[in-house]
Amino acid sequence: MSNYKALIFDLDDTLLDFTLSEENSLNKLHAAFFSEFTLSHFKKTYHEINQNLWSLVPLQKIAPSELKIKRFDLLLSLLKLPHSSCRVAEHYEEALGKEVFWMPDAEEAILKFKQSHSIGIVTNGLTSVQEAKYKASGLENICKSFIISEKVGLSKPNKAIFDLALEELQVKPHEALMVGDSLESDFVGAINASLDFCWINPKKSALPSHLPQPRYEASSLKDLSNFMT
Repeated sequence: MSNYKALIFDLDDTLLDFTLSEENSLNKLHAAFFSEFTLSHFKKTYHEINQNLWSLVPLQKIAPSELKIKRFDLLLSLLKLPHSSCRVAEHYEEALGKEVFWMPDAEEAILKFKQSHSIGIVTNGLTSVQEAKYKASGLENICKSFIISEKVGLSKPNKAIFDLALEELQVKPHEALMVGDSLESDFVGAINASLDFCWINPKKSALPSHLPQPRYEASSLKDLSNFMT
């Protein structure tokens, strides 16, 4: 793995713990706008809507810039609440940007990687949220490239979004390794961009039969760090 000059990472649930950030932010959102419903019902309804919409992003059927309002349009309509979806979305994004947690061993690992590789991030996220987390986590002092789907108008697995990262990192595809937890956006995107891929697979999920074996598989970034020594 010493042949790679650059490492390109997914952000959410690869470097930073989006699951915990989302959980805390939804708790705050519930208290502010949805307290007439039980927390469990609110979260279940939100997750169903949100997951369905995000599943359309890799298929290029919806853009993150549209999704961030659409999910609350649908949620408020379903729950028959009169709030402004834009106001709810703004409240939620602000909370998400402040709830920043590293994945286990990820900060230590990426600081180690930085000593020998250029570091980039490609994320299918919202500009306001991802930029806030990028600064709060200290990643802005680590990375040479930071590409956000909403900001550039492209989403993983589109080859073009990876091409932007390669250009900023000043490397060829064979000189970079893509690292992420999502098969649909990270792995398929790596294939589209002719990048080697490391699948971060802490749950040891089975690889779907329609996908080839990734170049590497690790349960955490600490394991990946061990591969690279």
